[in-house]
Amino acid sequence: MDKSAYAALFQSAIQRALKLANLDGVSREPVVKFIGRPNPPLAISVGEALEFLWLSSDRFYLVVDVMAYVAEDRPPVLFVRPSGHPPSAYSETWDPSDLGPFRGIGPLSRPLAG
Repeated sequence: MDKSAYAALFQSAIQRALKLANLDGVSREPVVKFIGRPNPPLAISVGEALEFLWLSSDRFYLVVDVMAYVAEDRPPVLFVRPSGHPPSAYSETWDPSDLGPFRGIGPLSRPLAG
């Protein structure tokens, strides 16, 4: 899998997470709270998160949790957390027949602490 196909899967996972949280009609670009290594201290863009998630064309995180929630008077926030499992082949990811490593969780009814 190349990076553009992986980016398309990530975008589909984002849309699914926004829909689960009833935020699919929001026009503002979501921001990402990335939990993992590296662990940036501030919210980052979807593009920056993709750079952290993309490993190579043959190594992938096995599971990447994606969840959306509302931040009052701000854009939607995406919680993105790659698993701590050793990266492996795409066929070993959460659901290679659907969104590969991306697993929608939520929705969350209140913001995460921090």
